[in-house]
Amino acid sequence: MNEYLVEMCAAGLKVNWGTLLVGLQGPGAYPRLLTLGDIDAFAAARMKSAPSSCQDAVDVVVSLGQGLEATLAELMRRAQTEDVDPSIELRKWRAVLLKREMSRLPARAPYALNALTEFWERFGYPGDSPHVVQGRGNAVTPNEYYTDHNLERTLQAHREWLERETSALRQEK
Repeated sequence: MNEYLVEMCAAGLKVNWGTLLVGLQGPGAYPRLLTLGDIDAFAAARMKSAPSSCQDAVDVVVSLGQGLEATLAELMRRAQTEDVDPSIELRKWRAVLLKREMSRLPARAPYALNALTEFWERFGYPGDSPHVVQGRGNAVTPNEYYTDHNLERTLQAHREWLERETSALRQEK
């Protein structure tokens, strides 16, 4: 299974056709993070584990043979049939990608803070983001912003946000 999907499952987040759709489209401003092979593997696993949804998986597998556009259309149809909320699926990807980003941040404050800013920029600086961007809606000076103390405060805010967000997403259907 795809490493991102493994991380979602490990975090207790439900992976569904909508999750796959967002990953195949590319979450936020990220490129595609899933391949058609990943979709095929998920469909095959779904056929084995959930006989009641076997026809859904078969339809997705058939679309794979017709190419990317047909697969995207079928995933969209499947997600709508399951009443999947696209915003929740995007939030799952955002949480997994943030956790990954935080695990590989540079050690120096300016570079780490810039990396976090670039991460949130890929998602259009959503209103629920814990990240504060220097000079964006605030009067924080560069001398105050690019410090080890601010980095630690920012990382703590991100860890707390990630815990709340992951917990909330686990409660979603």
